[in-house]
Amino acid sequence: MESTPLQKHCKQICYNQHMKTIHQVFTSLLINSEFSTLTSRLRSRQNLETLKYILPADMQNGLLSISYRAPTLLFCFNHPSHAYNFNHYKKKDIMYCLKTYPKKFDAFLASIGAQSMQAFIQSVQISGYVPKHILQPPTLKKPITIHFDEPASGTFINHATDPYLHERFEAIRTLIQKRNKKPTNNCQ
Repeated sequence: MESTPLQKHCKQICYNQHMKTIHQVFTSLLINSEFSTLTSRLRSRQNLETLKYILPADMQNGLLSISYRAPTLLFCFNHPSHAYNFNHYKKKDIMYCLKTYPKKFDAFLASIGAQSMQAFIQSVQISGYVPKHILQPPTLKKPITIHFDEPASGTFINHATDPYLHERFEAIRTLIQKRNKKPTNNCQ
């Protein structure tokens, strides 16, 4: 079975002289030219995360992720009120930030293949949404009803010779017969 370039690179990093830390592994992956698409995606993700700081603190806490699916810049929130407020009031702030600080988003523009910030701003749509699994009401589980039918009918021979034990077994017989609501013959 042929190894992928990523597997080969990781083996080379890990098995040269000594084990590397995860930071060293990621740094070497980012430097390696074979993984330029991974590098550009990670850097564009990092640049998109800077857009998070434009939002108010409560929206920042409610923001799950930021992603780009051509031609839409998507902001994923954990509550419908955050998405509503974002869609009605904060889109303009995001556009303003993109126009004001175009150098901050060069890596992002390069990763999506945009020619310039002006071209990107003219074509992009910005939208906030809430994932389906959060919007759906929780499904109520039916309570588990425990039903027990007493298999005993109370027809047993009481061999107890001790009067106290004999009386206790008869009380058990009576209880079983009451629960079953079936009269049985008293076999002694």
